[in-house]
Amino acid sequence: MQKNFLSVPLLCLLNQLHDMEKIRFGVVGTNFITDWVINGARQDSRFVLSSVCSRNMDTAQTFAARHGIPHLFTSLEEMASSPEVDAVYIATP
Repeated sequence: MQKNFLSVPLLCLLNQLHDMEKIRFGVVGTNFITDWVINGARQDSRFVLSSVCSRNMDTAQTFAARHGIPHLFTSLEEMASSPEVDAVYIATP
């Protein structure tokens, strides 16, 4: 049985947004924990993975290709101001 790796804040967001369309979420970081979060989020039809942010564009492109992510960033500020992102999971120290 696969565990649900959605965090409590994301679950609270879901409870508040019943009438909203899909929640477009981005991830900061491209490590194995991010893979777990993505797999957990994809179990809920209310989520759509919209973006990834990495310090290195090559890393972001590789990760995006593996997960089908349409928007890539190397700046947290750009990701935060993007109209394509409603929520962000941060998987970096």
